[in-house]
Amino acid sequence: MQVKKLVLIISCSLLPCLVVMGQKKVSVDEVYKKALTALNQTQQYDQAMDLINEAIEIDPHYWDLYVVRGRIFALQNQPQQALQDWRIVLQHQPNNLTVLQYLYNLEVNRGVLQNALSYANKALLYVPNDQAWLLRKWDMQQQLQLPAANETLAQLRNLYPGEEKIKQLQVDQLLFKARTARNEGHYAEALQYYHAVLQIDPQQKDALEQSFNLSMGENRLQQAGDYMQLLRHQYPADTAYQFKYATVKAAQNQHDSALYITQNMASSNNHYRDFYIDQSLVAARKAEKADSLPLALRYLYGGNKMKPNDSTLLTQITRNYLLQSNYDSTLRYANYTLGLFPGETSLLRYKTIALENKNEYKAAYNTAKQVTPAEPGWQQYTKELKYQSYKNMIGVFRLQSFYSNNIPTASMTSVQYLRYFNFGTIAARVNYANRADDGVQAELEAYIKHGKKYYSYGIVSYAPNTTAFPEVRLGYSLFRSLPKDWEVELGIRYLRIDSANLYIPTASIAKSWNNYWVNIRNYTTFDNGTVYPVFALTNRYYFDDRRSYVTLLGGYGISPDDRSRNNLFNEIYQYKAYNIGAGIQKSIGYSTTLGFIANWTKQNLPRGSYNQYDFYISLQQRF
Repeated sequence: MQVKKLVLIISCSLLPCLVVMGQKKVSVDEVYKKALTALNQTQQYDQAMDLINEAIEIDPHYWDLYVVRGRIFALQNQPQQALQDWRIVLQHQPNNLTVLQYLYNLEVNRGVLQNALSYANKALLYVPNDQAWLLRKWDMQQQLQLPAANETLAQLRNLYPGEEKIKQLQVDQLLFKARTARNEGHYAEALQYYHAVLQIDPQQKDALEQSFNLSMGENRLQQAGDYMQLLRHQYPADTAYQFKYATVKAAQNQHDSALYITQNMASSNNHYRDFYIDQSLVAARKAEKADSLPLALRYLYGGNKMKPNDSTLLTQITRNYLLQSNYDSTLRYANYTLGLFPGETSLLRYKTIALENKNEYKAAYNTAKQVTPAEPGWQQYTKELKYQSYKNMIGVFRLQSFYSNNIPTASMTSVQYLRYFNFGTIAARVNYANRADDGVQAELEAYIKHGKKYYSYGIVSYAPNTTAFPEVRLGYSLFRSLPKDWEVELGIRYLRIDSANLYIPTASIAKSWNNYWVNIRNYTTFDNGTVYPVFALTNRYYFDDRRSYVTLLGGYGISPDDRSRNNLFNEIYQYKAYNIGAGIQKSIGYSTTLGFIANWTKQNLPRGSYNQYDFYISLQQRF
């Protein structure tokens, strides 16, 4: 009975306390709800904060209050206070995933990625296979460039095989990061993100396109080509990808490939056509540098097929034919293109040069006159062509010889008419000599071209009933040009003096260095098993017009071409003789040419020796 009374007394004494405690709990919940309303529905952060603080005073161990207050702090841009409240919650509720997510997001926003990763790892202690938390962890590892990111990615794939959402989320995140890095100018970083996308989805279009663009920007041409090759295979009908791949090949100097890729699409688009033409020109220049002129012409014709009246292509075709020395085709294209683009200076130049090489000097001169106003440097060349356009030349020559040992002086005067032809030149000459005997000699001399590498020299002279000249003088030589400005000659001379018939083989070799030319010639006379060699050395230094020069001469023996002594050839060819001379020839006004040569000869004979001094003066007029 006493026990029952005791229980009743205790119950009555505790009842007020229980009532108060119930009222306290109810009031905290109500304040909490009011705070959530102010926070979520009306965004009255100050009111929500006051209510939360009021509730915390009532019950400081009500942890949800700290969660909400942390949110308010975060919304008011007070991250340190938010961190403090949420960390309090974690001390008592370490598995609170909501708070862990809040902390994760806050650290991500603050850029403290290592802390964010730490919170993701804490969450995964409680939900180790959670897809969202694994993605957050992988995201942080990616941004921190941690090798463990690959392990996390493998874990996601193993847990969620074939999960398109996982793959797409990963791709979207990486693409976002790549775009951000690219927009900030961090191209190498952006390229790494695009590479990561392609590891997930090798055919991801945006990643392939941007990887191509970035690789091209960094001149990684092989890599760029690989990316565009993948796009070409995925979208074979997309001409834009075909064209971009062609630009890579062009950048790699693989112009044949670039032309092959675009040849079937060039006619459908002006931009593609212009690219094809540009590549044709570049490939042609490259082939030209490699001395493959026919190949260069093939490229130019390919571009011309796409755009028949393109001035650049037509001009380059004209130039190519000129370089190939195909002067007829040069003129055909030059005339056609000038009909489309009158007055084009480069075409006029090519036409002039072709006409000159065809020996059509008058037409070349008339064409060159059109170039001179635009290119004053052509004035000299134009004057040269004017000179070359003159087909006729007359000349007067005087040879005066003086001797030692009281030998009487001698002289020879010549009058010449020369005619220029496309195949060469022919000259008719009459010589009058006064030396021991008076006499007249008639001569016909010619230089005949045989293509580009050969030409011939021939001479026929006749002087009857006189000892002033050989009765008959004949000569022939064949010349052959060689590479590097070398030239060789083989020939023969014939003299009939009195009753003697003399045959003298001759050979020479010559070399040019810019304006300098040197020639050494040999004549050989055979007499009863004895050989009598003759050597003649000629040096010339030409001035700009190639008709003016200074010369130095030297020799041993007497040659059948020596006009001052060949009438005595049969009497003195066995004896030693030495000569040296110098001279000059100067053109005046592009039609008149003056020349002067002085030569000294020491002639040895059985009865003694004598000196001979020759002075040779020439005047020639072209018209």
